Amino acid sequence: MKFFKPLYRYYFTHVSRTWRSVALNSPTLWRDLPSSIPWAREMLERSKPVGLGIQLTLSYSDSSSPRVLFWKDVLCNHAARIRELELTDVSKSTSLVLLGDLQPSSLSLHSLQICQSTQQDNPTFPTAAMQAHQLRSLSVKGYEGAWYSLPLSCLTNLKIHNIHSRPRLDDFIKTLQANPHLQTIDIEDSLPSAFEAMGSTASVNLPRLGILRLSSTRNPKEVSNILSCIAVPSTATLEIKCRNRDSAQNDQEALIELASSLSLFFSAMSKSANHDVSYEDVHLVATDSHLRLSAWECCTHWSGIRPQNWNLYLAIELRTRQSAQEMLGEIFPALPLLSIKSLTLELDDANILAKKSLRNLSCLQNVNLIGNCTFGFMTALVDKPQDYHSQSSAYYSVSFPKLRTLCITATSCGPDGVCPIDYLCDCLMERYERRAELTKLTIQECYGVEYDDVKLLKEIVVDVEWDGLEISTGGRETRRRTLDSEFEPYYFFLKLFTP
Repeated sequence: MKFFKPLYRYYFTHVSRTWRSVALNSPTLWRDLPSSIPWAREMLERSKPVGLGIQLTLSYSDSSSPRVLFWKDVLCNHAARIRELELTDVSKSTSLVLLGDLQPSSLSLHSLQICQSTQQDNPTFPTAAMQAHQLRSLSVKGYEGAWYSLPLSCLTNLKIHNIHSRPRLDDFIKTLQANPHLQTIDIEDSLPSAFEAMGSTASVNLPRLGILRLSSTRNPKEVSNILSCIAVPSTATLEIKCRNRDSAQNDQEALIELASSLSLFFSAMSKSANHDVSYEDVHLVATDSHLRLSAWECCTHWSGIRPQNWNLYLAIELRTRQSAQEMLGEIFPALPLLSIKSLTLELDDANILAKKSLRNLSCLQNVNLIGNCTFGFMTALVDKPQDYHSQSSAYYSVSFPKLRTLCITATSCGPDGVCPIDYLCDCLMERYERRAELTKLTIQECYGVEYDDVKLLKEIVVDVEWDGLEISTGGRETRRRTLDSEFEPYYFFLKLFTP
């Protein structure tokens, strides 16, 4: 050990003779082999018979290099001891050298992570060399091979990304059924084909699942098929990403199927939990044909950023040939969002969405408007509900009767802007006359807002917060002012004559 420096994490062996003796007689301290070949040889001896953990990145190593040949010998000679194996960016030729000579069923792993980030020459999944009865964590990216053919039964974490040889739907469901203790499922572009016949597939109950991530860039139906076959706890995190690149199915049909699957999925989730599953904080971002929706439960703030103490998280991202407003019109009603208390909108136009979907949000208390959606939402604030004539009290003749806090960010509020100050004042005044006034208004980084405009708003809303930025419509910041700016000359003379 005198020809190379020891790893910094093992400096404690140089504290004293007693510390060194204890360390050398503790095999578990030496089970994780480093990439350094001299240290790896030494740690193979010090670890004795305990299980090994190997983490290799061989992106710049030739298949016949001494480094590759050394690790090939380690894998072949110590296969029965290896418990965790992680291979990153191993080329197809290098993978054949490393794993090609392994004896059948020689690997008895607890964790396997193999990742190939490049899109060319995908290596083959080492199915024959594995014993799957003890495998608990499986992560595969960019490899070829039928991973689902393994007799998996103890999985707690399953992550499959970018595999071209996709399973049949029946085989995928059988794999899930054989692993009822799954806690994490993360599938990206590796789901069964969208147009495979469903048949009489039984539902899969995953009572311990905490995270479910499903992603498809081909067709949303690939996600819909899985959602219609599984049941998860009401506390599970759900993340969905869909993009329809398959011209064989219409975007509208795919969205309708996805919305129907989501509705049934949340209905089953609520039934198993014996209470309605609902979200309280929602953040919507929509531009052209891209929609991103994030939702949380039991939040302490409403800024649209994932909170520290979130209990339930939902994320849906869609890209289709339809407009974002059309996607929202299909997806929004299918989600358990009737109990929303806080809403963040970052849309091109919120008027259509507000009229179709948001009108039923009677619990809404806080709204954050970003960009051009301010005018549409302000219009919805003063629109009369459909049953306006049947209402006996003027208090209920307004949408969102519980709304009390409004934040407007990055909006053009000048005379020719998206939402002029005069229109904003008229809407707020009408809410006040209907006894549904706001109690707090926040204005941040808005174009065309001047000091006199803020004074006018303070006559309508009790609490007005303004960042003091007077920004011209061209985007150039002119000056920063506060609500006390009118007293600045008096402050100057006060300082001048104060001893």
